[in-house]
Amino acid sequence: MLEFAKKNAAEAGIDNVTFSATSIESFEAPDGSFDAVLMLSLLHLLENPGAALDKARRLLKPGGLLITSTACLRDNMRWFGMIAPVGVAMGLIPKVQMISEDELRGEIADRGFACLEEFSQGDNRTYFQIARKLV
Repeated sequence: MLEFAKKNAAEAGIDNVTFSATSIESFEAPDGSFDAVLMLSLLHLLENPGAALDKARRLLKPGGLLITSTACLRDNMRWFGMIAPVGVAMGLIPKVQMISEDELRGEIADRGFACLEEFSQGDNRTYFQIARKLV
C-alpha cells in the first residue's frame, strides 16, 4: 500500500506528503504537527485504544481532524467476546477489544474532540466518526 500511495502521489504531482509504516506506540512526531490523523480499523485491535486517541490528540493541530473506523463488536457480536480468546490462543486471530459505539463515542469526546459526522454499517457494526480537535 505504501508503494501504491507513493506512486499515486508522484503521478498527481503531490510532493508535500510522506508515507511510512510504523506502530502507533512507536510513532513519534512533534506535537501539533498534523492536520488529520486516520485510525482506520485500528482501535479495536490495540491493547489500549485510549492511549492511541491521546496520541492522536497530541499530534493534531488545533482544529485538526480525527477520522476513525472501528469494529464495535460489543453492540452486535457479544458472543465473539466469548470465543475470541480461543482464536487468539490458537494464533488464528489477533486480540480484539470488545468496544461499543457508545463507549467509543465517549472515549473520543472525553479526549477533547467534537463529532462532526458519524455512522455505522455492516454486520460487525463498524462505527465511523470524523471529529475535530477542540482547542
